[in-house]
Amino acid sequence: MSVYGIYRSLYETPLGRRRVTFSDDTLLGWFQRHWGRVQALPPATELNFFGAAESLTESVFDGAVYGFSQVWAAMKDGGEAPSSNRALIDWLGGLSYPGGEIHAASHALQIVTDDDELELALLMFDDHFVRRHPERTAFVLFPDWALPTRVRSRTDRFVWRGPVNDLAPGGAGPGDVYLIFIVNRDGLWLSGLSGAYRIRGLRLPGLVRHLNDEIPALPSRADRHGRPWPDELALLRWMALQRGRRAKLRGVIEAADRERPGRIVRLMSSDRSRPEFLRGTPAQCRADWREVERRAKRAPKIPTVWKHVRRPSRIQTAPHFAQITFTETACAPDIDRPSYDLNAHWYLFDDLWAASHPQLARSLLWWAGDALPLFPACGYATDLNSA
Repeated sequence: MSVYGIYRSLYETPLGRRRVTFSDDTLLGWFQRHWGRVQALPPATELNFFGAAESLTESVFDGAVYGFSQVWAAMKDGGEAPSSNRALIDWLGGLSYPGGEIHAASHALQIVTDDDELELALLMFDDHFVRRHPERTAFVLFPDWALPTRVRSRTDRFVWRGPVNDLAPGGAGPGDVYLIFIVNRDGLWLSGLSGAYRIRGLRLPGLVRHLNDEIPALPSRADRHGRPWPDELALLRWMALQRGRRAKLRGVIEAADRERPGRIVRLMSSDRSRPEFLRGTPAQCRADWREVERRAKRAPKIPTVWKHVRRPSRIQTAPHFAQITFTETACAPDIDRPSYDLNAHWYLFDDLWAASHPQLARSLLWWAGDALPLFPACGYATDLNSA
């Protein structure tokens, strides 16, 4: 049996998360073991406590976890360790966390916070939780960046009953295509997660042809970020239009990668008054793209000590699954500040891949749609709480 710590951060390359595995039988046992370890730290009232607490955090979690020193401080001053899951949940519920909040259930906890630049999250759970909820944990526990791509059957069905944003127009054939874009929107990338998008009547091998043949619908109710189609998909469609309906999806993704999607999407996002921007006919898209290029040339250079260096992207494509991770390194060579990586992730797959890897697919869909992918903030913990 094991306990897992998942630090969810766009700073973590290339997975967007850091995983640590502990040998404890339960999450309660993890806290009980570390309760004794924390008692060796200096008193929480002394100035050197937080330096020692941060060193302990880095030792335990194989790196920094923003704000966790406050948990150590509460353990230091908290008397005896909790003796049951209920007591642990109550104790965690009474804590304040820097810039965020703690959500606890039996065998699992989730912390969402921010470091004044980006939102961050820490997930902790044990194998008891994994056995009961593989659809919530399969993706975060997968050890590698590259995901399995084999499709076992063309007759298995995948049914997703969670939240999803359906896009129009759909196709006329069988299947569903799911599109996930995990990107930084002004630091609010967790609270701003838009969830998965879905195009019905289509499978991934037909996506490029569909993007060439169809004009995005402009419904009266746009998605939560103010667009009927997400900007990333509009950019992907423009790359497909330039390469034609017979182009390979990998070539279209590579073309989007060369355009530095983060910069282009920021320019597209600067004008929300035109929901049809880069979503009209091919001729309209050509005019819109010229406007994007003009904006890029006119964009003022904001003085900053930070330099952003683009790193090679990771791309994985198969007939029914594709993903890309974009990475930039921010560095400040003129001041004494450490450099850091910043990542964005796109996932594209269809129902055949999802039916062959159902727990992985469902876990990825929850990961894409909620800052709290293990369980929602309300209404779920009661079902898990047990002594």
